[in-house]
Amino acid sequence: MAASQPQQAAPIINDGYWFAWSGKAVDGALAARNDAAAKLQTLVVWLWGIYTASAAVGFALAKYSYPFWTALVVATPSWLLILAYCLAAWVQIPILAGFDPRVPKEIEAVYDREVRSKQLRLRLAVGTSMIAAAFVGTALMVAALGKGPAPGTLRVRYLLGSPGLAIASCELPVDTAAVLRLTSLQKGSRGLPIEFGCLVPRSGLCQWATHITSPVDAVEANLRWRDADQVEHSLTVISAPAVAKTTGIEGERGRKPTVLP
Repeated sequence: MAASQPQQAAPIINDGYWFAWSGKAVDGALAARNDAAAKLQTLVVWLWGIYTASAAVGFALAKYSYPFWTALVVATPSWLLILAYCLAAWVQIPILAGFDPRVPKEIEAVYDREVRSKQLRLRLAVGTSMIAAAFVGTALMVAALGKGPAPGTLRVRYLLGSPGLAIASCELPVDTAAVLRLTSLQKGSRGLPIEFGCLVPRSGLCQWATHITSPVDAVEANLRWRDADQVEHSLTVISAPAVAKTTGIEGERGRKPTVLP
């Protein structure tokens, strides 16, 4: 008896395959468009939630003065993550294309274009996600190792004249309630202090000025305020008599009073 010859496998990707694929594409055309609209709706809802949260964070950070590069590194991951999410949604949205369902070669060409387009979209989404991940790590390092906003700065100048003039200014987070006390120093004794209050405006700068009727050895400025965590801070700067070109010195928490030359 002659041995049976093994049957040679027939190619699966033939005209019949493309006719079947085109039938599925036509049958699912309406559902694909509805699915794409649903994905876009989900994306818009997600973006709205991100927008409201980002706006709240943005207004909170606006009260502080971060260095430009620190703020840039910390903010960059936000839009990169949003872009990566949008690209991921874009990959899932079907590509609309027309073809003649009677011509297998045309159906195959449409399929090839869709696969190539999807591949390009996927590469963009993956690349953006990787870049966003790198920026998130960098932002976390900057936030952990970098210096935060300075607690505050205080400057004071005592200008000789008839009368003399004491000028003080401070830089603090917006909407901070600050109290400045100016005290004259003369031969080891302290004069009666004068207090000023200020609710820091959007510029972040408060300024005060008062006349000194009689010459004194120096003027002491003490600034007190509470931060967002209700931690009390205090800065003290002392200015000796100076001419108009003399500049103030920034005080820092924990630094001893400094006498200007």
